This record gives sequence, C-alpha cells and structure tokens, in this order.
Amino acid sequence: MKKLSAILVLGLLWCGTNFTTVEAKSYNLGRATGDCKLTKNLFPTMNYDVYENTFINLKLDFKFESGATYREEGLLKNWYLIETIYREATVSCLTGKKQTCKKIIEHTKYLAENKAFFNNYGGPDNNDWYEATFINNHGISHVLFAYWVASQKISIDEKVKSKISKWAIKAVKRNSTARRPQGLNNHSLNSAKAYILAGGIFNNEKILSNGEKTFKKYLKKEFKKINDEHVVLPIEAERGSRGLYYTGRTINVMLFLATLLTDSGRDQYNDKFFEKIDNSINFMLDADVDNSLIYPWAKRNKNAFGDYKKQITDPATYAWAPAYLNISKNSKLNTKIYSNKNIKNYFLNERKKYNRSRWTLIDSKCVHPGKWTKSN
Repeated sequence: MKKLSAILVLGLLWCGTNFTTVEAKSYNLGRATGDCKLTKNLFPTMNYDVYENTFINLKLDFKFESGATYREEGLLKNWYLIETIYREATVSCLTGKKQTCKKIIEHTKYLAENKAFFNNYGGPDNNDWYEATFINNHGISHVLFAYWVASQKISIDEKVKSKISKWAIKAVKRNSTARRPQGLNNHSLNSAKAYILAGGIFNNEKILSNGEKTFKKYLKKEFKKINDEHVVLPIEAERGSRGLYYTGRTINVMLFLATLLTDSGRDQYNDKFFEKIDNSINFMLDADVDNSLIYPWAKRNKNAFGDYKKQITDPATYAWAPAYLNISKNSKLNTKIYSNKNIKNYFLNERKKYNRSRWTLIDSKCVHPGKWTKSN
C-alpha cells in the first residue's frame, strides 16, 4: 500500500543553553503543500479571558440527557469559536507568520500554568463526564496541534517546553476515556487523538503507545464485517437518525489517527487496515444512497433523537474523503467516492470555505492537495 511521504523532522539548532533542539515527531508538516489559505486570523487579539469558563474552569451550561440536541449558544458557541480561531492560528503560523507562532506558545504556556483541561466532573458513571472529556479532548488536540506547528517554526525556551510537556501529558491522562464501561466509541478516539499528539510531540513512547492501543482496539473490535463488501461500525450506526452522521465522523478521525501514528514512526497502512477501512467506506457510500442498509443498527436509537429512517448528515459526515483519496490505491472505490452526490457537494463547498476541519484540526485542502480539490 502507498505510504505517506517520509517523516519530516525539522531539527533547529539554536545557540546557547536556553533553547532546546526540536526533535519531536508528529504530524508531517511537509505534507502541507496544498491550499493553505488564511481568510482571517483573530488569534493575535484573543485574550486569556476566553478560557475562564471553557478550557480552564469548564462549566457545562447544559445538562446532558440521552437524545438531547444542543443549541450552539453559551459554552458550545464559545468553544466552537475558540477552536476555529486555533485552526486559523495554526495555518497562520504554518505559512510563516512568526508573531502568531509566538502567540501560540504564550497561550499554551498560560494554559499549562493554569492547569487547563483538568476539570472533567469525576467518573464515567456521570453523563456530564462524557461531555466534559469530549470537550476537553477536542480542546487539548487543537492546542497541541497549534503548539506542534509553532514548535517547528520558532525556538522555545527549554524550561517553557518542559512545563508544557508535563502539563500536556497530565491533561491527556486526566481526560482518558479508557474507563468507559460501555466500551469504545468516538469519544474514545478523540481521547486517543490527544494521546497520540502528546506522545508524538513530546517523544513520550508510553503515551503514544496508549493512543495507538485505542486506535488498534477500535479497528479490531468496532469495525464489524457483515458481508464481503461491507463493514459496519455498530457503536456509531446505532445512533438513530445520526447513524451515518457518526459513522462518517468516526471514519474521518480513524484516518487522521492513522496519519498521526504513521508520521510518528508507527506505520498503520497494512492490508488489514485497508481491508476494514475500504469496506467501511463502501458501506458508508451504499448506505448514503440507500439508508435502509443502516436501519438494522439505527433502529436501536441509542442516545438518539428523531426518526431513524430519516438519516441526518452534514459536511463533516463526508470529511474523510480527502484523507482517504490521498492514501488509497483502490481505483474502483475511488471512482465510487467521486460519483457520490453528497461528496461532490462536499468538495464543491470545501473549495469555498476554510478552517472548518474541527475533527482533524487543519483544513483538508492544505494537507491533502490533489484531484478532489478540482473535482466537479
């Protein structure tokens, strides 16, 4: 199978003893050769106050209930906005704006000093714990990814890097979903994403291995073969009207985790991986056309709302397509992807918008250039 380009390790040697040499392995920034476009950058003007009831003293202003819908207001509105600003900052730094890079380091240091992401409401028997760890893991991932990019662009004081490293490792441990009694789900994968980023960035093999273990366990246990052509993700497919919605997101984050692990020196692109990913995508495409294929699971309506026979999708449902097309040699499946009406619409809309890739932290056009960006 096609491997991604060799790991890019930018070793920056700085004079004196106050600065550290960059040795970390994580995301291959050399792949970011596509449309890395910045439409705006609010990060330089963002002050620390935004973290008070979000990243530092997280306060849920809604009560999680099975089947609840969330209005994007209050905490969620602020959380989404902060994450969008971090994605803008990441692209700004990546494309050479060193002032933004410095600001990212300053914000990360502030979060470390204020024990950000440590508050998550106790244990897995508390429904709010799931929401808090989900929010925290997304937030941690955005901050760590921005920090990773900045660390490759500017020098960092060794004491500051040590402080950030210790905080980051503790933060991902505090938000581990390994204790989840019901087993793995997309929350688990977002926790794994934080582990893999922290492990790769700070050269912590144990933390990296913990994230890899979750990734491999999910691939082994949650991708269920139902026939020669189809693999279903039951834990996501059973989410009622959002069965396809969660399936698409989960395939997306699995592809991103495979990329992070491979870039960190742990190649995931073996035949077993592609067999399961290919067949899960084939199921996704067929069920997208004929929703009845997902009904045997969706009718369970786990943590769901609405009519399971009316599947809800949005752009993020199809966000896995660029990452998959970038690594796939399955020409038959690739053709099927390009011919899917909803994916065509996704490609069309993505060419007009930037920095929306919340689940994979950076705009797909920036890191997955290719035919899909020009498809009709």
